[in-house]
Amino acid sequence: MNGDIHEGQWCKGRLHGYGEFIQKSHESKPGNSYKGDWFHGKKQGEGVETWSDGAKYEGNYDDDKKHGEGTLFLGDNSKYQGEFNKGIIEGSGAYYWTSGKKYIG
Repeated sequence: MNGDIHEGQWCKGRLHGYGEFIQKSHESKPGNSYKGDWFHGKKQGEGVETWSDGAKYEGNYDDDKKHGEGTLFLGDNSKYQGEFNKGIIEGSGAYYWTSGKKYIG
């Protein structure tokens, strides 16, 4: 056991349905986490992923990757809100800087 926590619905030894994964923290930093829908051990559907640097993603997943509509909050408090394709920012969306500037496209 490595200290990671997996809670939720299971099927054939994998998270399946709604559940939460919390990575063990290291050096007094909180670990990464994901709370949302799973399909045979992969993120699928709606979910929220949080990283130890303060970044967070809220939105859709497909085959363990950000896919469809979502919002990515970065550690510097800027954010991107829009479309993702197989884990990559792609399509229409808006980027908001902490200075108040924004780009929509």
